[in-house]
Order: sequence, then C-alpha cells, then structure tokens
Amino acid sequence: MKVIQESSSQMTLRLRPWIVWILGAVFTNIGLSGIVLWPQVHTFICRRETTAPSTCQISSTGLFWSDQQVVSLKDIEGTKIQTFRGSKDKLTYRLLLLTNKGEVSPISTDISDQIRVKNWGEKIDIFLKDTQQENLFIEYDHRLFDYLFAGIFASGGLVALLSGKVVVCKIDKTLGKLTLEKYGLLGNSQAEYSISQIRGVTLQKSRNSKGGTTYRVALFMHSGEYIPFTGYYSSGFRHHQQTADHISEFIDLEKMRENDPMIPFKRAFSTVKEIGKRVFITRERREAELANLQQAVMNNRNDAEANFQYGLSLYLLQRYQEAQPYLEAAKRLFDLSGNEQKVIEIDAFLHALNRKL
Repeated sequence: MKVIQESSSQMTLRLRPWIVWILGAVFTNIGLSGIVLWPQVHTFICRRETTAPSTCQISSTGLFWSDQQVVSLKDIEGTKIQTFRGSKDKLTYRLLLLTNKGEVSPISTDISDQIRVKNWGEKIDIFLKDTQQENLFIEYDHRLFDYLFAGIFASGGLVALLSGKVVVCKIDKTLGKLTLEKYGLLGNSQAEYSISQIRGVTLQKSRNSKGGTTYRVALFMHSGEYIPFTGYYSSGFRHHQQTADHISEFIDLEKMRENDPMIPFKRAFSTVKEIGKRVFITRERREAELANLQQAVMNNRNDAEANFQYGLSLYLLQRYQEAQPYLEAAKRLFDLSGNEQKVIEIDAFLHALNRKL
C-alpha cells in the first residue's frame, strides 16, 4: 500500500491491484483468443474409386477457418508414430504417413493418448493392405475440451478483473477510528473499526503448491478476529511488512512478527539462551524449586511467568507430559498480554517437547 496523505493525526493509504488487473486482462485475452483459435476438428478420409484416382483428404477445421490437403492413395507406403518429450518429461505422439514425396500427418496435432494414435496407424495400414475396403474415416474432435479450457482462462480472468478492488485505509487518531474502503466494478464497501479494538497489524500468509509464499496485510483484533485488507494474497514479504509496520507505528501498536522468516532462528537462539541459564543448576536444586514454583501457580493460575517457570523446570527434569499443560498455559497467557518474545520462546520449547512425547 502507498501512503497518499499523512499528518500527525491522520493517515491515508491506498492500494491499487495492478497485478490482479494485469493478470486478469492477460487471462481474459488468452481465453477469448483460445475460444476462437483452439477448438479444431481433424479428419482423415480415404476413398477407393473405380473410375478415378483414389485419394485421401486431410482436413483441419476451426471456428472461422478450414485447411485441407489431398494425398494420392497410391503414394502412401505406410505409417509411423513420432514421439515428442515436453516439459516434466510429458510424452505426446503424432501419427505420420510415409509417402514417396515425404512424411505427412493425417491428424495434424500431437496428443498424449498413445493407444489412440496406434489404433489410427493400424486402421490405415489395414486399409492399405485390404483393397476390398472402399472407405476409411478417422476423426479427432477435441472441441469440447478446448472450449472448456479456454472458458476457464476467460472466466478466471474476468473474475480477477471484477474482483480486483482499490483499497483505501483511512486512520483518524482524533476520532480513534480506522476505516477500510473498497471500490470495484462489483460495488463499493466501507467498514469502520475502533483503534482501541485493534491488537495489532500483521501479515497472513499462503503457501502455493510449488512452495512459494504470498502475503496480505490484516488487522488482528482483541476479539481474536483477523480482518484482511484484500481478499487475495500477493508476493513481496518486505513491502507487506513495511505497510503493517507503518500502520502499527502510526497508531502506537507493538509490531507483530508472526510471519518473520527469521522466527525459526530466533526461536532456536531464545531456547539455547534460556537453557544456558539453567543447564548448570543441579537436578537436586531444580527439584527443590518445584514446590515453590507449583505453589506460585496454585496462588494465581493466570500468572504467565509462574506457569512458564514451573513448566520449564519440569521440562528440564525430563517430566515432559507434566510440563506440557503449564507451558501451553503460559504461552496462551503471554499471548493475551501481547508479550510476543515470550510466546516465541515457549513455542520453541513446545516444539522440542512434542518431539520427545
């Protein structure tokens, strides 16, 4: 998002979904062009004539065009199958006629169905040998799939064009309000939120099938609800995080880092640091501390630090099943208080604990 106006009490940010619009236009054009160009019917027809030279006709017909080629039957010597290797080692096949004038494709397209191509070749070879057969007809009609495939491209592009909305975020600290306005071809919307209800501004992330990660900015409310700025995710962690940080700084909120790619390293560092403080304490001393730590939890079950210290001592004594509920309680309580660093530390212990259970 881009800041278009900022003062001491007001700030306005705007996001124009250029990438969504561009991709939508590209996919729509591909789909519409595909509807015209992709669907074709391929036919191969041979006729044995008694009063005229026997011929075979090769035809390819599209929505607004047709291409034909005539081959003399006596020129055809046989058939062969040509194999092509595409991306990801995907194989496609094409049938070829062997003639005394060169190779000709009776069905001028490549398909992945090897059995079908073999059947075509066998039919032609039988027809060449059996002079009693008067006619041969082979057809490859793939129009339904082509229309469907092109329609998916076109409809997906149109959906992107129609759903892509301009998002305007207006913050007024005097009124204590944050307003999200969205403008698009399918209508406009506006929602207001009290700044006091916002716990933080964070990033939501989505991982695609190839392992790539995309993000979107969202408000994290004290109620636990997430309110995303957009209905889609896009790439660029740094840009999204800068937007979230800018809004957080403006309305005096603690920055959230739940999607920070450095978190695993921070967790590991925090775990090592915390264990380092306690690793040289003797087992007897740890066990002697347990009673006092347990009493502190009994005195106030909502004491995050007491739950953490008791759970941590149980963990270091390798009493993992006993430690788990106290560490989970401490994580929840620290999370409610907004102490993100403690949550990260405890989460690292829980990850290690779960591997030991």
